[in-house]
Amino acid sequence: MNLRAMLHIGRENTALIWPIGLRPPSAEKIAALARAVADVIARTVGEMEPQCKSCGRPDAPIMLVNNTPMHVCEPCAEALQAQGSLAAQAYAQKRPNLPLGLLFGVGAGLVSALAWGVLSLLTERIFVIVAVGIGLFVGWALHRGMGKFTWVGQVAAALITLGSVLLGDLLYITFLLMREGADLLNAFLAVLFNLDIVFSESDIWVSLFFGLLGALYIFYRYRKPRVGIVVEPLTST
Repeated sequence: MNLRAMLHIGRENTALIWPIGLRPPSAEKIAALARAVADVIARTVGEMEPQCKSCGRPDAPIMLVNNTPMHVCEPCAEALQAQGSLAAQAYAQKRPNLPLGLLFGVGAGLVSALAWGVLSLLTERIFVIVAVGIGLFVGWALHRGMGKFTWVGQVAAALITLGSVLLGDLLYITFLLMREGADLLNAFLAVLFNLDIVFSESDIWVSLFFGLLGALYIFYRYRKPRVGIVVEPLTST
């Protein structure tokens, strides 16, 4: 076992890559590896100098900054907390632009529906990964327009995603009818008036589900950021 090849030591963090087989290693092997890793890190990094990470002031105490231990002097700790408070206030005061978000989201939904229908017609297959992509695209576009998500924006993104996926499926069936000689308007109306058959005879429920998965990921990706900075002593006095 080449420990140095497994360790990747950087200025801010250390990573250990330990390839193992199907059988998990025993507790004794894990303990031995942990001791070896601690020894290598101690010899490689050396003793940490008690200097403030922000200003370099010597003899700075160890503080927990958002649960990460580091040397920070008291003035810098206060400055970090103030900076976090200002960032939190700025995010809270940022007003979402719902009309612009809806415009972007609906536009993305219409483009996605048309692309979904054309791609399905050309390949004669429905790819659920495209439904996920529609959810991602619609959610991203709506967030881009709003600036930040609210619960109203999230509901709107989910509804637009469902509508886009549904419209894409309906366009696909419409294009199939047009292949048989029907004109666009009559074919689309025929599909609309027979939605019960569409839902019972197709896998549209699966497409809708995966479209929502894409939208849910966007909600998580653009969730409210943690902008506050919590600084506290490493040990209680």
